[in-house]
This record gives sequence, C-alpha cells and structure tokens, in this order.
Amino acid sequence: MTIGPERSQPIVALIRSSSPSVMVELGGYIGYSAIQFAAELRRATPAGTHAPRYYSLECNAAYAAVAQSLIEFAGLGDVVRVLVGEAADSLAQVARELEAEDAAVDLLFVDHWGDRYLPDLLVAERLGLLREGALVVADNVGMEGATAYARWMEEGVHEVEGRVLRYESRTLPYTLVNGQEVGCLDSVQDAVMISKKI
Repeated sequence: MTIGPERSQPIVALIRSSSPSVMVELGGYIGYSAIQFAAELRRATPAGTHAPRYYSLECNAAYAAVAQSLIEFAGLGDVVRVLVGEAADSLAQVARELEAEDAAVDLLFVDHWGDRYLPDLLVAERLGLLREGALVVADNVGMEGATAYARWMEEGVHEVEGRVLRYESRTLPYTLVNGQEVGCLDSVQDAVMISKKI
C-alpha cells in the first residue's frame, strides 16, 4: 500500500521543480510517502524562507503511530505532522492552522480511498486550502473507486457552491506487476494524475 520508489519519482520531480512550502497528504499509511516527500520538501525549500511543513493525514491510529515513529527515526519530526482522524476533520484542523499564518497548501497528495478522492478534494476547496497554482497529485486513479475523481479532474471546470473551480490535468500510466498491491493478478494498469489549480 506504499507508493514505492518508481511511482513516487514524478512527485519528487514536482517537489523539486515547484518548491512547495506546505504539503498535505491524504492517506499516510505507515509513513513511506511522508518520509520520502518531506525529505525532498526540506531540500527544495529555499534558504531564508518559511520552514517547510508536511501534514500527513491518516484515519487509522495504529498506522499513524507507526508512521510517527518512522518519521521521527528519519529525522523529519520537525517537518512532518501526523494528524489522526477522518480526512474532513483533519483538513479543517490544517485550514485553521494555515489561516492563522495566512498560508495555503501548495501540493496535495491524494492516496487514501478512491471513493473519497473527490469528496475530500471538495472539502479542501470549501475550506480554501488550495491556493491558485496549487498542485493536486492522486495515485491509483486507474483503479475502481477513483473514476469519479478522474472524470471530474479531466473535465477541468466546475461550479461548486457559487465558485468556479478550474484544473488542468495530465495522467501518467503505469503497470502494477507480479500481484504487487492487487492480490493474485499478474499485472494491472493504473495511473497517477497530476492536476494544477488555475
């Protein structure tokens, strides 16, 4: 259930090219992505700017505890904050903290339950978390459950609660091989979708 080294490379490249200062992930699991991306976030943050922040949102307390331990062991406790609970509640907490500092999310990584991708993105939008130009990266958009999200992002323009939201998206296909992450199947087609709020 971790993103792994190969599928994470486009996201690492995005962090390097866009130098985000605030990242949020939906679905922290045991901390693999938080460690990899937060380390890159720290390296990509220009000297003399705000300290980078990475919020890892995980609904399972046991997974979150493992993630917190591994994040501390990796020396990233000053960058990563693990929040335990439902995504909507944790996103609201992030919004309160960022609002107090007049900050916003630069990069949102979505990798929890596919049927929650779109509803939780809309929660983030309602909370005003995503600045113009923010990137939203979703793994597993080729899997059942994430189709509503993928279709919504591909359509690109939507009116939500009286506001017009615009996204430009591109999809990077990949193949899960040898039953990794998919039970007994030999291979399955999947994709990462990278979207930019415009």
